[in-house]
Amino acid sequence: MTEAGRSGWQRWFVGVLGAVASYVVLALLVFLPVVPRFAQAFQGGPIAGADGWQHTWHVWWTALAVTTGQNPFVTPLLFHPQGALLYVQPLNVSNGLLVLPVTLAFGPVAGYNTAALLSFVLAGLAGYLLALRVTGAHLPAWIGGLAFAWAPFHMTRLYDGQLELMTVQWPALYAFFALRAVETRRVRDALLAGLMLAVTGYTSWYYLLFLLVWSVAFALLWLPRGVGKTGVARAGSSPHPEGQERARRDPPLDQRYPQLLRQYGVWLRQWVVIGFTALLVLAPVLIPAMASLYGPERDLAEVNPEEVRISSANLLDFALPSYLHPLWGPTVAATAGATWHPLSADWNVALGYTILALALIGGALAWRQAWRWWVLAGVGMLFALGPALQVGPWQTGVPMPYRLLQALPGADFARRPLHFTMLTTLALAPLAALGMREVLARVAGQPRGSRTDASAIWQPLRSWVVLGTVVGLLSFELLPVRWMLHDAAVHPYYATLAPDDGALLHVPPPLYKAFAPQKAQMTHKAPILGGYLARIPRYDVSYAPGIQPFWQMRPEAGHLLDPVGAALASLNYYGVGQVLVNWDTIHPERRPLVEAALAQVFPEVAPLYSDAVLGAYLVPTIEEAASFGYFGSGWYDEEQNDTQRWRWMGAQGDIMLVNAAATPQRVRILLNLASYAEPRDVTVSLDRVPLATRTIPAQPASAVRTLYLLLAPGEHRLSLRATTATEVSRTSQRELSLVLSGIELVWLQEME
Repeated sequence: MTEAGRSGWQRWFVGVLGAVASYVVLALLVFLPVVPRFAQAFQGGPIAGADGWQHTWHVWWTALAVTTGQNPFVTPLLFHPQGALLYVQPLNVSNGLLVLPVTLAFGPVAGYNTAALLSFVLAGLAGYLLALRVTGAHLPAWIGGLAFAWAPFHMTRLYDGQLELMTVQWPALYAFFALRAVETRRVRDALLAGLMLAVTGYTSWYYLLFLLVWSVAFALLWLPRGVGKTGVARAGSSPHPEGQERARRDPPLDQRYPQLLRQYGVWLRQWVVIGFTALLVLAPVLIPAMASLYGPERDLAEVNPEEVRISSANLLDFALPSYLHPLWGPTVAATAGATWHPLSADWNVALGYTILALALIGGALAWRQAWRWWVLAGVGMLFALGPALQVGPWQTGVPMPYRLLQALPGADFARRPLHFTMLTTLALAPLAALGMREVLARVAGQPRGSRTDASAIWQPLRSWVVLGTVVGLLSFELLPVRWMLHDAAVHPYYATLAPDDGALLHVPPPLYKAFAPQKAQMTHKAPILGGYLARIPRYDVSYAPGIQPFWQMRPEAGHLLDPVGAALASLNYYGVGQVLVNWDTIHPERRPLVEAALAQVFPEVAPLYSDAVLGAYLVPTIEEAASFGYFGSGWYDEEQNDTQRWRWMGAQGDIMLVNAAATPQRVRILLNLASYAEPRDVTVSLDRVPLATRTIPAQPASAVRTLYLLLAPGEHRLSLRATTATEVSRTSQRELSLVLSGIELVWLQEME
């Protein structure tokens, strides 16, 4: 290495080290309220009270799985006894591994706080490296890193406790190495870009999807566009010295086009290396993730189009300031938020006025370097608008590019288009740095586009005044009001439990945003029924006798299958050790119903533990296992009149059959069925294997169908499938197919 090269490397190292040190100080200022209780609490807004605990659980579970030799993407601790696949959940295993030593030493809350703090430091560093690559100037690049890491979008993710979306450093590092890959044409940079793309996938499927869109736009923008007199293909990149190293001679005109073809070949090779590397590293989770979305075992709920619309950005949102600001934030939330986003508490896509001002200056004064980044910023904004354009209170119905994504395999699971704003904040980092570079150059009296002095540490005093003014404006605009602290303390009874005490059934059950059972699970480590996941799997156990009354927090009223008589058999079969009633979270009007459910299932059982907050009931063990059956998913609530009871079915109704014996058993099932409005064919399947297809007459006629089945020990699913029609009613729009007015389930002798 020459003396000049060594000096340049030293300047680069000093600049990076100084940037990291300053970002650490700034991050600590943001986390200052929580530093004294780093292992006992984290900070955030109301949403963080659920999502923050969910991601703390992710950090805890990753550490537990890794240290016990389990697959972190499959947990037996939620949705007992079936467990839960976490391949398409926001597990962000990369964060769990990143802070693994902290989690093991100080606990999951400290692990969460460390990952959140590192997201600011590393995002600042990644934004700095990207901006430095574009501008070649250290101080402007430092502003670019600051603008990216402390952007309103990133601060909102911290406010909402969404750790996987907080981790924006990997997309920024991918952008940095992808830019190097197209400029230097080195395979090493393409390999690193592919690795960063894969790490992004292990962090957030959303961000992986976003970067695939970003990569298409980026690849086209940096496509070789011709060969100049120097023989170098113009790729549209920044005029970095490494991009000019092949300029050796001026070839004749007839030799330029073969060189251009070679440049296209190199360009294609780089993107093939990036894509292949990412696919290879992601394959262990990508394949099972696609199987869980589209395979025969798919058990996730469909994405609601209305939820996608609500979670799309409004065009006018980009012109608003951040609703996290202590001065104008409440006004923004109470006006625009209440009017345009009445059903959403997560819609902040503010870009920051100071950041935008610097980006506009960079675009105006360094257009040749800036315009492609402005295109990338626009791509992020366009996709953030969701399937159809919304402008203020108006639903225009104008289709947007996001609809193209919804047609791609694996992409239709996305429910939050507004998170595409991350791509815009990423593109604004080099743009803000370009603007800062041009401002500093003019303040110092340098020619337009100069980078030499702008990258030096020693600047004229007036340049430092300008830099300090910009930092002050960014600090005033972007730093939010102090947030609440979410404490990790749980009821002391949970510390007396152990994993071998059996599964725990919580009342109220852990449904959407109900985080308390998983918060307690990080203390006792026992499996629980249900759980709070971003995407809820199908869970037929919640309909089982003895479980359904607590799940619905009311006594069981159905009598077609007599589930009350099988309550203890069901609880024993599914390994439920205790029922825990959290009285402090049950509405007073609901309390009598829960007490009635307890009396129905445990008529003579006294609580094992009881106080004003928590009641614990030990499930009695029956001497002899009893087989049973119950209605699974696909059935409407049981109805009745003076003479009859019945249940309507949708397109598919499941009946769960549980052979609790150790040997195969015969069972006879008698079904009294009628069809809605017109005769229909019903297909009967057992464990997804078709058994028969029969025609069911329309009401008021009915047909009795009898099935004789031989069932191996364990749980089986008997499924009825039929076409549906919309119910003709002023008060209901149910989709109906068949009605079951009688069922008889008889377990015959055990097979020898």
